[in-house]
Amino acid sequence: MVTFTIEFDRPDKKYRSGETVRCDLYVRVAEKFTARYLAFHFKGYAHTEWIKPERQKVDGKTIVTQVKYVGHEEYFKHCEYLLGSIDSNDDNSESSGGEDIEVGYYHYKIAYKLPDDDLPSNIECRNGSVRYTVKVKYSVINGPDKSLTIPFLVTSEVSKIPDLLQPIQDVTESYYGLCCFRPRPLEITHYLPRLGFSPGETLPVKIEINNQSSVRVEFIKVELLKNLIFMTTSPEVDKLTETKLLNEHIFYTKVPAGECKEFKTEFFLDPSYNWKLFNNCEIINCEYYVRSEAEMSGCNKNPHIITKVVIGTINHDAIMDEETRIKYEKKPDANSNHINREDRPILNRIQTLEDFNRIPPLVSVKEESDTPTPSILGLPLADEEVFNFKI
Repeated sequence: MVTFTIEFDRPDKKYRSGETVRCDLYVRVAEKFTARYLAFHFKGYAHTEWIKPERQKVDGKTIVTQVKYVGHEEYFKHCEYLLGSIDSNDDNSESSGGEDIEVGYYHYKIAYKLPDDDLPSNIECRNGSVRYTVKVKYSVINGPDKSLTIPFLVTSEVSKIPDLLQPIQDVTESYYGLCCFRPRPLEITHYLPRLGFSPGETLPVKIEINNQSSVRVEFIKVELLKNLIFMTTSPEVDKLTETKLLNEHIFYTKVPAGECKEFKTEFFLDPSYNWKLFNNCEIINCEYYVRSEAEMSGCNKNPHIITKVVIGTINHDAIMDEETRIKYEKKPDANSNHINREDRPILNRIQTLEDFNRIPPLVSVKEESDTPTPSILGLPLADEEVFNFKI
């Protein structure tokens, strides 16, 4: 009876905070009917939800109940009535009357300016989502309502995080010894040129292993991780964390006791991958980490270091003065020790949980998705594993 078509002014349907979303609504009516109103809605919200079993004792018996945990945030909600008004929104109101919709074609233009506040990126996961939608609805008298909902995308910018362009030096120290000898330190140091990176750039990492201990390092593993955090507010605050391995590079080089070695690598941040930023979102967050681990000989615990980085569209004009911008845009020296694109690390699939991380507890949960497998190096990733991971 009714067919809706919604066309956005941008083919990719991508917008940023403060921009105007413009839509053309085409309505084809094949049969006459009476409608209370025709409304067009813009909505943006975040939602988290999961169910957890809880044990309760009732009359001396243990009963397991399923408790639903929910979190919800709304960023904007706007409605335009193209026919009728808000007074006719009450389906039980006899005064709402109605209007006869004749057979034919109808065209409407609608525009809405997104809030200037930083909006979080879209995401769809089993534990939560951030969604932005437009919805058109005919409220039909003496018949089912007719509606159509179409999602659109919002991309976030990094503009309010301090020290995005400051270099990072992160150090961790572990102690190892043999028999009655006093333990001596093994230091792992991360060097990154800055905290923030944009899609399409490379993320260079220098790892320094200063092995003053008496135990040999067998090899070094460097990983790029994405950490998704979901929170609920009802019936109480609860949190779930999912960590995904995006890429890794392994250096099969030994570091004998008493020696110091440096390792360099880089991760290409494929712009086609959906990097996430959740500005002003209290119930969903996304963090990126560079993690390096040294495989020690014998039965010794492997030391590791984790450094947080920010990956997303960076508003350089908002965070840089003129002097910093000139320094940032300076081209690298042709004679510098820079890794070529051809030398990008090859992705190696993780074989076991122990190979991934040795921080307990680790519970592997296979995540199924119909979306194409993302690529960080321009090549398909190995099957992703999702872990409960504590940073």
